[in-house]
Amino acid sequence: MKGKKIRIGGGAGFETDIFEPAVILAQKGDIQYLCFETLAERTLAFAQKRVQEDPTKGYNPLTEARIKAVLPSCLKKGIRIISNFGAANPSGATDVVIKAIQDMGMDGLKIATVLGDDVRHLLKPNLKILETDKTLDELEEPYLRYLGEIEEQVSQYLSPRMASLKVRRLACAVAGFVFGFFSFAMIGMTSDEIETSIKPLRRVFVRSLCAFLGR
Repeated sequence: MKGKKIRIGGGAGFETDIFEPAVILAQKGDIQYLCFETLAERTLAFAQKRVQEDPTKGYNPLTEARIKAVLPSCLKKGIRIISNFGAANPSGATDVVIKAIQDMGMDGLKIATVLGDDVRHLLKPNLKILETDKTLDELEEPYLRYLGEIEEQVSQYLSPRMASLKVRRLACAVAGFVFGFFSFAMIGMTSDEIETSIKPLRRVFVRSLCAFLGR
């Protein structure tokens, strides 16, 4: 039994991906759907930060530009657009899309918005995570202590004139890289083995990285 064939075009793979491939797909591709995948954990974190600073923001900043770039061809060929432009503010992205359509003099289009994934109102300081039976504050405290340790090591090799915010950002990058890289090795290690092998190696990595940046 033969089923219906559906061809899907990939319009983007990350938030700031280039526009041209999506435009070419819309103009020349034999597709029925054009999908824009513009989210990742880091991207969503920045989106949450933007919406906290301004409740009207939090969606993909390139939403309007992307829609205007592909919509004429998509409308002409009957291609449906699917995206996660909404990020931390799907309703805000919807408003931007509607305005873009109006600016282009188009009407009669259907827009669907998926809501319901914002659970920030459920996150309380004393809420315990099921997997760990610890509160959010308890989970955050060890990482902040670890980050402070990395920041202290980083500061030893940098100019004292460097702004503290830049030092903290570098420490975050180092902490993320080091922890991610060594986490697999640490799975089968005892506490003593971590103390005698991973921590010295981490210090060498930090020193070498800072020396490289200093050059």
